[in-house]
Amino acid sequence: MAILAVRDLCKTYASHDLFDRLSLTFHTGGRVGLIGPNGAGKTTLLRILAGVEPADSGSVDRAKEAHIAYLPQIDVFPSELTVEGALLSALDVLPMEDYERPTRARKMLRRLGFEDGGISIDILSGGWRKRLAIGCQLVQEPDLLLMDEPTNHLDLEGIDWLERFLGRTKLAFILTTHDRYFLERVTDRIIEINPHYRDGFFSVNG
Repeated sequence: MAILAVRDLCKTYASHDLFDRLSLTFHTGGRVGLIGPNGAGKTTLLRILAGVEPADSGSVDRAKEAHIAYLPQIDVFPSELTVEGALLSALDVLPMEDYERPTRARKMLRRLGFEDGGISIDILSGGWRKRLAIGCQLVQEPDLLLMDEPTNHLDLEGIDWLERFLGRTKLAFILTTHDRYFLERVTDRIIEINPHYRDGFFSVNG
């Protein structure tokens, strides 16, 4: 079943055209790697899919009531927020009972490997901040997770943790990364965005 589809998507910047009538469909349970040369529009496409940035024209159709979460490249947290506080804040977008929120947040803390949810985000290393940023999206239990360079700033242990997590989950996701080994290990479909292709992309399963 299609969870998200773009039709005739067009996006132009002052210097060049990114997309010209790009059409793509993503399905429930899909594990998609998005690649392409620098400047091809991978980040822009994720932002459009997430509803963060508008396209010039075309449509983005989402499955009814599908919850889509988006992990940008740069992790931004409010100053002086605790780790558990960040997870609780991430749940604000969901219609949940108040008593459910701490339980779900603490469960995610354990899955992320944090021993103390009361520590300040300000003292975390770049790798642990990235792990928390990923957790803030995962705790929402989205139907589709969009991840822009999720391995950035992760150390080898963090990359291994994310690889194992994605290997076990039934969550549908689309990610960009320059780590080809990681890409091969966690995805089952590769889409290359490149204007040199007739349709603006090339897709292969496997």
